[in-house]
Amino acid sequence: MKLMADSANSAESRASRAILNNQGIEMTTTVTIQAHCESKKEVHIEISGDPCHEGGTHTKVLQDGETHSLVVYDGKSVTVKEVIK
Repeated sequence: MKLMADSANSAESRASRAILNNQGIEMTTTVTIQAHCESKKEVHIEISGDPCHEGGTHTKVLQDGETHSLVVYDGKSVTVKEVIK
C-alpha cells in the first residue's frame, strides 16, 4: 500500500477543489492512496467528518492496483488500513 500527499494536480483533485471552493470551503490537502496488496487483502479507507456525505462517515474499499484520491480539510479525516478480506 502506498500513501502520498499530492500537490493537487490530478483532474479529480482540481474538480474537488472547484466544488469545495464554490461551497466556501478552502481545500487544504489532497491524499492519494494506491493499493499494493496480496489478493487475500484489501485496503479500507475510512473517511470521517465529511460534510458532503450524509452521516459524515463512510468507507471506500480498494483492491490491489486501485487508486483513490480525496481532499481533507477542516474536521474531515482519513484512516487507511490494509485488512484481510
